[in-house]
Amino acid sequence: MTGSTVATFNCEWRLSASPDAAVIRERLLASAPDIVCLTEAYHDFFGGIGHVIDAVPDYGYPLIEGRRKVLLWSRNPWREVDVVGHQGLPPGRFVAGVTETPVGDIHAVGVCIPWAQAHVGSGRRDRTTWEDHLAYLDGLEAYLPEDPHSIIVLGDFNQRVPRRYQPQHIAAALQRTVLGRLKLATGGEIEGIGKQSIDHICHSSDLTAGSVAAISNIGPDNRLVSDHFGVSIRLS
Repeated sequence: MTGSTVATFNCEWRLSASPDAAVIRERLLASAPDIVCLTEAYHDFFGGIGHVIDAVPDYGYPLIEGRRKVLLWSRNPWREVDVVGHQGLPPGRFVAGVTETPVGDIHAVGVCIPWAQAHVGSGRRDRTTWEDHLAYLDGLEAYLPEDPHSIIVLGDFNQRVPRRYQPQHIAAALQRTVLGRLKLATGGEIEGIGKQSIDHICHSSDLTAGSVAAISNIGPDNRLVSDHFGVSIRLS
């Protein structure tokens, strides 16, 4: 049966040439994905393999050469690339494009939704707790079509679903702005890991998601290669 594999992983700024990045890259590519979203990664993470589009470098913190809060990789070229999305979105945390996959053209939206303390005690220091997170959700709501088709939204959501640590109104905002329009494939405990993820994959209702596969963040020496584990799904 024809299908497309999509995955997301937060690399915790591992240098692309590092042993940790090599482990992450090998595990991501082992499933022969069609689309991958990386967060907190370097622009050259995949080397010359495939096709990459990425967010603008400036997300309000000191610039470090090559760092991107979010990037999208695909087997086939990208078109209709967008690094703004909506003017209400905090900058440097969004990239979108359309690429051909075995299930047809997919409009992929890569996100790195700000964590609760973004620009509170670091960076610009001009925000209150959860302020940037809520602003991002509002901007994403304005960007997403009312009746989405052939679209996926994936990356670091900085929320667990069902709600665990985040306040009720924050969980409700995610439900209102994103999950009310798209199906969440990565909610609940992830089999093989036994934990909830804050890295998610959502898809429009015209697509069907198979079971979620965990991508381990434990290296061959039992040391973490990132503070996040990854997830992948098969779309049909």
